Formats: sequence, C-alpha cells, structure tokens
Amino acid sequence: MRKQSSYLSESSKIKQLVMLFGSVLGTVFLLVTTGLFAHFQSKVLIISTPVVQKNAEIISVLTVPLRSVFSGVKKEEKIQNLSLEVSSLQSRVAALEYVESENKALRALLENSDRTLSEVHITTPIVSLAYPAVSVGSLDGIQQNRAVVLSGTLIGIITEVFPEQSRVTLLSQSQLKPVLVRTESGVEGVVVGDGRSVLMKHIPREIEITEGERVFTLGQEGIRKNMFVGKIGRVTADPSAPTKVAVIQQYVSFYDAVLVEIW
Repeated sequence: MRKQSSYLSESSKIKQLVMLFGSVLGTVFLLVTTGLFAHFQSKVLIISTPVVQKNAEIISVLTVPLRSVFSGVKKEEKIQNLSLEVSSLQSRVAALEYVESENKALRALLENSDRTLSEVHITTPIVSLAYPAVSVGSLDGIQQNRAVVLSGTLIGIITEVFPEQSRVTLLSQSQLKPVLVRTESGVEGVVVGDGRSVLMKHIPREIEITEGERVFTLGQEGIRKNMFVGKIGRVTADPSAPTKVAVIQQYVSFYDAVLVEIW
C-alpha cells in the first residue's frame, strides 16, 4: 500500500509540473501572438535590474581581496623587474666610469712623462686580503726590486714575481728592505715602514730637518735616483737615541689607484 501511494504522489507531481510547464508555454505563446511579449520582457528587466545590480555589487565586494592579491603579485613582479634593470644600469655606469678614469690616468701618464714605454710598465693594482699586487708578472718581463710608482711618487717595491702577477710591498709595510733617501736640503737617511706609516730613520740627531721638505731616492738596485717619495711631516727624537725619525707624508695611495707604473 505504501509503495502504491508513493507512486501516486510521484505521478501527481509529474502531472503538476507538466501542467505548469504547459501553462507557461501557453502564456508565452499568447503574449507573442498578441504582441505583448516585448512589453512584458521590458517590465521583467526593469523589475530584475536592481536585483542584478545588487548581485553584481556583492560579487564585486567579494572579489576585492582576490583582485588585490593578484594586483599585489603583479606589482611585486614589476618592482623586481625594475630593480634588476636599475642594478644592470648601475653596473654599466660603474664600468663606464672606471674605463673613463682609467683612460684619464693613462692619458696623464703619457702626456706628462718623458719616459719610454719600453722601460715602464703601466698596469692595474690588485688589492686583496693577502697582499697588494699588480696584474703583470714574469711573462711581461717584470723582475724583483723594481719600483712601483703612482703619480710620480715611489709607493712600493716588487718583492715577488709570478707568471701573470707580482706582489708589491708598500713603503709603509715593515717587511720592506730599507730604501736610501735624502731631503732636498741634503739630509740622508733610510725609509722603512712600521705597518702604518712611511718613516725616514737614521737621521743624525744634531742635523736640522724641516717639516715640508721633499724627500727623494738616492739610487740603489731597481730604484732610480731622484724619485720622489714624499714630504717630511712630524719629526720625533728619543732623548737617549743618537738619531731621530721623521714621518714622510705621501699624498697618493696604492689602494685608491686606477693605474700604477712599474719602473
């Protein structure tokens, strides 16, 4: 009995749906034949427009977080691409500035020098944590004890030579062998380093030496005579010592050089 009643209820529902669908079709057919369908359609659209607009606003509000997320991703990608482009441009500018400074330094050496290029090697410094060096070696004819010159100033000596580069010992470094020098007034001494400063030592205590005097080399193996070393700075004397010491001021630095000369 229960199965039979369920079948009857389902068949009645189907009949109702068929009748509803038929009435809808009949109404539409009637509206079309009478020419009222367009008027009916406009009324439906007018009534439904606020609902559609409201739904559109709701959808717009709900999708704001998604739009902001995707917009943020795009902005980050653009910023990253711009950063890469800026970095590349900065690298190119730095390279061009270095080439320009190198050309200026080379032009200054060639224009203000009466030395022949066969006697002098012009090269770039190599600054490392191990030791200062230059980018020429035995393959370029470099030998030990040759002078390293920057802007006409003796700043160091070649102390170790490799095939493609050479080690430089600066005048301020303590392991450099003494360099014989004299002041422009004729006071003689030796230049050694203490690891920080260039010092002129073994100056007789009784001889006067004036701050600001220029200091030149006396000449020895690998170091020509009358090479400019610097100017006399502070002079100190130990009361118990027979000699005094002067600090030599150098106005150029190996670590700031673009090009140096090997004499």
